Amino acid sequence: MNRNKIEEIALWLSTGFLAFLVLFRPLVSGMSYPWSNTICQLIILLILAIWLIKCIWLGEFKLAGTSLYIPILSFTFFVILSCIYSVNLNASLKQTYIIIPNILLCFLVINIVKKRKQVFIITACLVLAATIVSFYGIYQYFWGLDETRNWVLQQNIQFHPGVLSRLGINQAFSTFVIRNALAGYLLLILPLCISLFLVSKSFYRLLLSIAAASIILCLYLTYSKGGWGIFLILGLVSILILMYKKFRHKKRFYIVSIAAIVCLVIFSAMFLKIVDRTNMIRDTSGSFKVRLNYWKACPGMVKDFPFGSGIGTFGSIYPKYKVPQAREVQLAHNSFLQLWTETGTLGILSFLLVWIMFFRDWRKTFRVAYVSIGMYMGCGAFLIHSLVDFDFYVPGISMNVWLFIGIIEAQRHKGTKIIKISSLFAKTIISIFLVLAVCIVSIILVRPSIAEIHKDRAIGCLCGDNIRLAEEELETAIRFDKTNGQYYYLRGDILRREGRFEKAIANYRKAIERNKYMPHYHFALGKLLLMRGKGNSVMIEEGIKEFEKTVKLYPTKPFYLKNLAYVYRLMGRNEEAGNLLLKAEQMGKKSE
Repeated sequence: MNRNKIEEIALWLSTGFLAFLVLFRPLVSGMSYPWSNTICQLIILLILAIWLIKCIWLGEFKLAGTSLYIPILSFTFFVILSCIYSVNLNASLKQTYIIIPNILLCFLVINIVKKRKQVFIITACLVLAATIVSFYGIYQYFWGLDETRNWVLQQNIQFHPGVLSRLGINQAFSTFVIRNALAGYLLLILPLCISLFLVSKSFYRLLLSIAAASIILCLYLTYSKGGWGIFLILGLVSILILMYKKFRHKKRFYIVSIAAIVCLVIFSAMFLKIVDRTNMIRDTSGSFKVRLNYWKACPGMVKDFPFGSGIGTFGSIYPKYKVPQAREVQLAHNSFLQLWTETGTLGILSFLLVWIMFFRDWRKTFRVAYVSIGMYMGCGAFLIHSLVDFDFYVPGISMNVWLFIGIIEAQRHKGTKIIKISSLFAKTIISIFLVLAVCIVSIILVRPSIAEIHKDRAIGCLCGDNIRLAEEELETAIRFDKTNGQYYYLRGDILRREGRFEKAIANYRKAIERNKYMPHYHFALGKLLLMRGKGNSVMIEEGIKEFEKTVKLYPTKPFYLKNLAYVYRLMGRNEEAGNLLLKAEQMGKKSE
């Protein structure tokens, strides 16, 4: 087979898998179906294998020359480094398994996407996926939520309170589960629709108009204040830039710009007339105050963990630093602050450097293609929205952001660096090693996903009071992933309910070994030790210490303070008990 044939096959195989990945990722949310993350990771590995095998058998590695390699590698290094000193290794590994493949995808796109037809296929899939997500969100708002509520009422299942509260509010969240995440995704894709509209033929313009209209309507139905505000700002900036590129003649540009501004003002006025303006302003102010309370915990985290607590661990250490009036959350609702607490100062600086280098050549990019302008604007929306939300931690958003960076860099940099391989023996050995490496990495990636499936089954069995089957499912989950403390904690709860207290205590201890920062692990262990420790002073003392650790890890929760106070009173430590009860009362008032 000649060189051109090998290159052509590899090119279109890679493009096909990329197209599938772009369609699949937003339709099957990584937030509600963790197994979908594994599917995406395996597809990216497959694209990597195709590219490497092509390079090996062509006898040369061609790397597009871009200034982003060093900052991206630096950020990757700090993400991986954060796993080494992570407070919760399992959480850090899960997040790393999402971030690193996305970065790898960016590298592959830079070096794979060389033809305009490839860009057309990928962008078409991006717009199609966003349109489907938007249509589903619109359907959900007007019809789907009622159907879901009726179905939930008919089921004999104990649903999580968060699910019930979300179903009780008329807000579109589509496949992203969380409405703000959906808004972040739509803001990312919308500028691309507009930029494609300006350069497309009449038939495609009709399709793109439908896509853009559905995205805007779905964005409105999310009732995301941050999303709508960014839409208005981004819409104005995007229109001005795109119109300037389209209409070089100054008079025409000014006429179109003024018309665009007037349309946006009228559109905003209509929006304000539809909604209750007083409530909207109050809700926006309240939403910001809620986020501000989350952010108040970050300085303490950075002070105690100057090199970061480990990627993906914000929720693990947050209770210790939470102010009394703040809510319990797993994400900081500010991607930059969360990355700072998780990867340290050097980690966030390397992340910011990626964006500084990326936006440094924005003028050069704007001269290349309208597609690049739309993607640039989408990345801008992502960064702005990340200041008040967690877009970086939403798989359906972050993957597309790295994809955008890759496509823009692929169009901007045509120079290559070539590493040659001429020996047939070397090609064969490297290919075999590559296949083995891909298989090993695939197994590593799949095992935690399988474990999560068994854990979810165990929770379903517990809801149906099938305790024996739930225990079996958890044992299977532990076999696939021994680093997850939650599995041991759940198994400890099952064993406690069955009266097998010694084994329950052993499982709680294993859960704490894997994540010592979870207060409810310590509380469960302490409660069981105190219950079983009658006449055993050593066990009682250990139980009290576990309660003390619980309060240390979550000092603002009245429930934990009251329980420790009750134990202190039983032990005759009345003064300490009184102080804790007073503190619990104060914390309760502050959280109201």
